[in-house]
Amino acid sequence: MRSPRDTDHRFKTSAIGAVLLLLLLIAPPVAGFGESELRAQSLEGQIRSLVGANAEGYLRPLSDGLNFALTGGIFDSPSARSALSFDLSIRVLGAIPDASAREFLVALPDTVRWQSPQGTERLYTDPYQSADPDGSLRTPSALGEGPGLVLEPRGAFRDDLIAAGENPDDYRISFPEGLDLRAVPTAILGLSVGVGLGTEISLRYLPTVQVNSEVGKVGARGWGIQHTVSQWFSSPLDISVGVGRQEFEIGSLVEATASEGWLLMGRGIGPLTLFGTAGLRRSAVDVEYEVRNPEDLPSLPSDGTMVRFRSDLDTTTALGAGFRLQLLFMNLSGVYTAGDFDTFAVKVGFGMP
Repeated sequence: MRSPRDTDHRFKTSAIGAVLLLLLLIAPPVAGFGESELRAQSLEGQIRSLVGANAEGYLRPLSDGLNFALTGGIFDSPSARSALSFDLSIRVLGAIPDASAREFLVALPDTVRWQSPQGTERLYTDPYQSADPDGSLRTPSALGEGPGLVLEPRGAFRDDLIAAGENPDDYRISFPEGLDLRAVPTAILGLSVGVGLGTEISLRYLPTVQVNSEVGKVGARGWGIQHTVSQWFSSPLDISVGVGRQEFEIGSLVEATASEGWLLMGRGIGPLTLFGTAGLRRSAVDVEYEVRNPEDLPSLPSDGTMVRFRSDLDTTTALGAGFRLQLLFMNLSGVYTAGDFDTFAVKVGFGMP
């Protein structure tokens, strides 16, 4: 019998860049299975779906947070820029999850087919239970904290392992620990240009960077159009509307898209502008990764098995508030938006006001 191993791929976060290019890096997690002669009824079905379901539970809060972070702070003024003025900026964004996003319920395997060293084969139903003293099936997501849940053999499966001289602990299933991420961060460069008639065009871009051989290249891009509608009627406030779309890629692992529409209202007092915003946002994240099982452990999907899932967020409303401070050719701004995930965006910009 070969010694048991655990497979535990993790998310990582890394800060890189000239000022603060905070990038989110992902290495896919797979629930660890003890190396043994444990055989699922269908490796292409049961175990693969188990890995997929639990991988989604671990990954989805992070991917949802990335979705919401992408929609944060694309517009930071209640009025569009004047013709030929421009602003070159770097913007740090983040989504703040609620407590429910920091853990998930583990999906247990329904059946396991095991062959003893003596050649006897049997199908076991409900073969696993939580090793937690309270029997809880909750385990940290990527955003949570603390060690991952451990599942242990139970019932007839455990009894037969002992009778065959096997150690049941060699057949445990271990889940990855949480990374204690209080916010889901990302960052992006921006260029906004006034094109006249109360209209501004914004471009967002993060140059594609080769992070490492495992994650691959990370990049982002997006656009936005803002128009000042209060120029067409008398109003004590500046009022504008804007729409935008953002895309974010992490190697071949993650592709995220977000679309948004905003109404902004506010007023400038000297160099300081205060504003409120209301908007609609919709986003999706596609996650795809390859299971690594070079030793062909029978309790994991075969090496090279692709695990995929899509995180779609329906159109949701959001309300927020922000400020912009103009200091000659430099400006600072911040926006906080409340919604399913609260988001924040902080920007430093330089250009012709």
